[in-house]
Amino acid sequence: KTAKGSIRVTEVPRARDSLNEGDCFVLDAGAKVYIWEGKDASPYEKNKANMVAENMEAERDGKATATHDLDESFWMMLGGKGPIKGADEVDDRPPPLQPEETKLYQVSDADGSLRCTEVGRGKTLSASLLKSEDVMMLAAAAE
Repeated sequence: KTAKGSIRVTEVPRARDSLNEGDCFVLDAGAKVYIWEGKDASPYEKNKANMVAENMEAERDGKATATHDLDESFWMMLGGKGPIKGADEVDDRPPPLQPEETKLYQVSDADGSLRCTEVGRGKTLSASLLKSEDVMMLAAAAE
């Protein structure tokens, strides 16, 4: 959940240390999709985690099962049982969206298949790198 109260789904490292009591987590283990709910998670977060797991289940045409049954396999995939962080011990701010260095990409289908290629970065960027026949994308770094 964000500071403004909206529910956000993001990927985190597969480790027990990623869990905290204020959020819900979905672990995709192939045939099983585990749903872990922190004791302080809101009903909205629990609902969102269930929706994500059920969507994974549906995408696999019944070859996967969503479950709240946290068996030994669940804990083994996370590195073993142990203490779970409290809701107040985590920073829920999203990571910065800007790259550390400004990069220019060229999107082209000149050879018959669509390709995205980095053509410049940082101080090497110049207008001469721009190609009017292709799409150019600039990923600007934070200042």
